[in-house]
Parts: sequence; structure tokens; C-alpha cells
Amino acid sequence: MHNKILIINSKAPYPLHTGGEMRTYQMIKLLAKIYDNIDIAYLTEKLNPETEVGLRPFCQNIYPFFSSKFKTAFNTLWGFLFGKLPLQVYYFYSFEMQKWIDNNLHHYDLVFCNNIRTAEYVRKKEGIRKIIDFVDAISMNYERAKRKVSGIWKILYSIDHKRCLKYETNIVDRFDKTMIISAIDGEYISSSRKKNGRDIAVISNMIEIPGFIKTDYNEVEKSLVFVGSMFYESNITAVCFFVNEVFDKIKAVFPDLKFYIAGSRPDPKVIKLGEREDVIVTGFVDDISEYFVKPSIFVAPMLTGAGVQNKILQAMAAGCPVVTTTIGAEGIEGITEKELIVADDAQTMSEKIIWLLQHDEERKAQAEAGRKYILQNLSEEIISEQFNKIVYEK
Repeated sequence: MHNKILIINSKAPYPLHTGGEMRTYQMIKLLAKIYDNIDIAYLTEKLNPETEVGLRPFCQNIYPFFSSKFKTAFNTLWGFLFGKLPLQVYYFYSFEMQKWIDNNLHHYDLVFCNNIRTAEYVRKKEGIRKIIDFVDAISMNYERAKRKVSGIWKILYSIDHKRCLKYETNIVDRFDKTMIISAIDGEYISSSRKKNGRDIAVISNMIEIPGFIKTDYNEVEKSLVFVGSMFYESNITAVCFFVNEVFDKIKAVFPDLKFYIAGSRPDPKVIKLGEREDVIVTGFVDDISEYFVKPSIFVAPMLTGAGVQNKILQAMAAGCPVVTTTIGAEGIEGITEKELIVADDAQTMSEKIIWLLQHDEERKAQAEAGRKYILQNLSEEIISEQFNKIVYEK
């Protein structure tokens, strides 16, 4: 195909530090397999030379638009006091980007928005084909998050939960195609719609099979690990729950056990957890691969959040056994306890982790089954086929 398309991003999609960036970068790569001419516009506080290096193989023209903390704070405050749209939309809105899109949209045959944060730039535009990747249901994430926080954050999550849900349902009928990472997220949005309309297509993350694979399941020193961006509420809540309610139960059986929390920009609550000698908070690491290979078990005790947890899929692909919660396992279609261990309360989670640590062969069998699941369900070939079908359909 020779159509010219525009991708609109709420932030630089490269380097790949978070699950959101990985998802967006995946979409760019999939679109590049279909379209010859791709331009991308994104919002940023400052230029990173690595961004162009990562995007240049797929995009002809790269248009960064600059925003400051003052601008985003002012936009969000205005939206909070006087607006009706999600605060997410105001936070990532740029009048300069809007003006450029208004003046140049006629050059494109298709516009692709990477989440609801960018939808407003073209939501009301007619005469051009529009596709949006919700990624996940932000409204569902906020509904869960508001139950776990207090003070100003409870107020903000409560307000934005309602605004996001109304906005998400509107977008489904404003865009030609909408896609999302899991059926659960899609059903959450669809159940709030007052009328039947366009469907929300489910496209999971494709997982590249890493060159590094865990092979040692008889570790001399047992360890647990959590990987994620440690400024996200769902990740902060997860590790705090694990350290405060689960970890000591396991330590009673394995007193030398270490718990590694690997990820950028750790919140003060996370840093405080690292005051314990047996909890290691790494901060940003250049090569995350060792944290999928060296630990005995990858733990993902998610209590809030939405979408599919990319970190779980990455750990499975690397051959690391995983213990998570029902929320952590959401959206991973057809998964069973053979491939992924699920436990929702502290006692059950500690018991299952202890059992796995005591049985090396069973841990290995679970890890191998998990890796096989990734190969059979989330390979690039499989996800590309699903994505192409949606994009080609009129």
C-alpha cells in the first residue's frame, strides 16, 4: 500500500522504558509492514537523540512538539476546574500540535492515535480514516485505583474515572476502528455504551522471544523479582503489598531470600521498602534481561491496573516462572495454572511461592509451559495477522 499515514503520540515512543512505550512501538512496527509512508507527531519536554534513532527505520518524517511542566499543569488545572474531558486529555494537549494537525491533516489518508490522550486532536474530524489503540481501559484502571488511595488522589481518580469512561464510549463511534489490549478492558467500555455500534477489536502485545533464556532452576541463592516503572500507581501498590504482607511469610521458610524491585524512577514509598537489607531497589537498569533470567520466581502481585501486564509476558518468554494475581493475569487469553500461577491473597500467594521454591523441577516445568504459551499465542507472526485484518477491514 502507498497511503500516507500520520501517527499521533502523547509522548516519545522510544527508548523503550515502559510497557506503554513498548506497545506503541509495536504498533509503529506493525503499521510499517503495511504502509510505505509514515509520519509521526509526538509531545515531549525535551529531545532525546535516541528517539529518532529508534523511529527512523519506520517513519519518514518525525515531528516533535514541545511542552513544559508549567503548560501541562496549567492545562490540567483548567480542565479540572472548567472542563468535562478526561484530565489525561488536558495534560497531553498541545495547541501547537493541534494547529499543525489542522493545517496538515489533508495530506494523510489515515491517522492512528496511540491512546485516548491523543484522540482529541482528531476526534471531531471528518473525511479521513481514523484508527485508535486504546491500549487499555483507563477508566477501569482508575475505578480500581481509587479504592486503594486516599486524599487528593482519590478525588482525582474518582473524577477522571467518570470522565474517561464517557470519553472512551464516545470515541468508539467517532473512530473507524478501535482496538484494545484485552477482551476484559474492551468489555468494560462496551458495557457502558447506550447503543450498539462499532466493535472494539482485541490485539494483544506481540512478544519477541529473547536471546536470553533462563536455564538454571537449581539456584544456590533463591530470589524473587518485580520489574516495572516504579512511578506508576499500580506497580507501587503491588510491591508495597508484597513486601508488607507476603514477603515475611516466605522468609520464615527461606530466611536468606532476596526480593529485587527493578525499574526506573522509584517512588518514595518504594525507596523506603529498600531500607530493608533483603529488599533491593535498583532504580533504572541498562540491561533488564538479567532480572528475567536470574531470579527463582518473577512475582507480579497486581491489585490495580488494567490491560495486559507486559512484564509477565516478558518473564514467561524468558523462561522465568511467574506468580501473579487475577488482575495480573487479566487479558492473557486461555492461560491456565500450568503456565501461570495465580493467587489473590497474601496467605495463598506466600504458600504457592514457598511450594515453588521447594520444588525446582516443578518450577522448571511451569516456566517451560509459560514460554511455550508465548510461542504459540503471542508471536510476531500471529499478532501481525490479527492486526492486518483489522486495518484492512473497512
